[in-house]
Amino acid sequence: TIPSDEILQEFEFLCNFFDLPMSSITGKQRKLPITIARHFIAVYFHKHSERKLSSLSVGAIIGNRDHSTILNSCRAIENWTRSDSSMQKKWTMFLNYAKNSSSAQFNNIPQF
Repeated sequence: TIPSDEILQEFEFLCNFFDLPMSSITGKQRKLPITIARHFIAVYFHKHSERKLSSLSVGAIIGNRDHSTILNSCRAIENWTRSDSSMQKKWTMFLNYAKNSSSAQFNNIPQF
C-alpha cells in the first residue's frame, strides 16, 4: 500500500519532532534515538492518530516492516512509559506535538 501524500506529510511532521529525516525512520539503523523515534511514530499512527492505521499500513509507511514489528513497538512504548518517567514525559510531549497542527509551540524539542 502506498501512503497518501497527507500521511507522508504527517510522517515528515512527526520526524521533525526528533529532528530526524524520514529516511532515518524508514532505514535499518538501530541506534537508540532512531529506534525510539520509529517506535513513537509507529504507535502514534496505529493507536493515536485520527486514522488509526492498521499495523500493516503503518509497517508500509515506516520502511516496509511487517505487522509484528508494529505490535512490538506498541509493547515497547507501553513498557517504557510504565517503567521510566522520563520516557513517559517524552511520550506525552510527542503526543501533544503530534496532535497540534503547528510546531511553533515546540521550540524546545528534547534530544534523545
